[in-house]
Amino acid sequence: KGYSNLVKYTENYSAFMVGSDQLWTPAGIKSRFYNLIFVPNHIKKISFATSFGVSEIPDNQVKMTKFYLDRIEHLSVREAAGAKIIEQLTGKKAQVALDPTMMLTGEEWETMFPTPKSEGVPYIFAYFLGTNPQHRLAVNELSSNTGLKIITCPHLDEFVEADEEFGHEQNYNVGPVDFLNLIRKATYICTDSFHGTVFSILNHKQFITFERFGSGEKQSRNSRIDNLFHLLGLEERRFRGEIVESIKKKIEYSEVDQKLNAQRLVTYCFLDSALNGENDD
Repeated sequence: KGYSNLVKYTENYSAFMVGSDQLWTPAGIKSRFYNLIFVPNHIKKISFATSFGVSEIPDNQVKMTKFYLDRIEHLSVREAAGAKIIEQLTGKKAQVALDPTMMLTGEEWETMFPTPKSEGVPYIFAYFLGTNPQHRLAVNELSSNTGLKIITCPHLDEFVEADEEFGHEQNYNVGPVDFLNLIRKATYICTDSFHGTVFSILNHKQFITFERFGSGEKQSRNSRIDNLFHLLGLEERRFRGEIVESIKKKIEYSEVDQKLNAQRLVTYCFLDSALNGENDD
């Protein structure tokens, strides 16, 4: 256990892979785990759809970030902003890859985790990590317009006192499969979450994604959703102040699925090359 033993047993492996999620956020740079600092130079290192979570690296971390990126032979990230950071710091071209959750179709997720057959009334699933009260008001407006109840999962990222009263049903004990089924059974999904958005798309739902952070905030993590929407042609699913007509607008999921399949192929090709090819800088 611990960092020393991690280093000790690296020689038992021919490659190390890191990913995906926001493992390269500035807050975690000193961990020495997610940036593969513990792996010797001669052992292959791969990043799979890893995210910085931000669009720029703080000045005082540029040198260290460049150091660990230079050591990773096969680089892929899950947003264009991350690829830009890597090219600026190292000159390397990183592959923009799909988040691993999207490498499976909605049908494949269904095979692994079948949806329970149960009767229920239609509802709006509101899944917010941020604290913006205007987003809650928009969901209330949608509920008033449609007559649908609101189901929420409060306090997932931080305590928001107002969420004690937000929605008609609050769920406090929700596991990953429960979360998946709440999306599958919802009529509409309102979220500021990346994976809330991902599983709405995979399950062909009518959804709107809110911006959790302001566009000028340094801690903003909007870029990964922006990149996903750009890849799939879903930019209009961003909340722009009006919700009722926007969320009801039909999504051409046949076109979205075609674009997703193309990105899956690109990602599979990257993984095949990284895992089966030789080390190269």
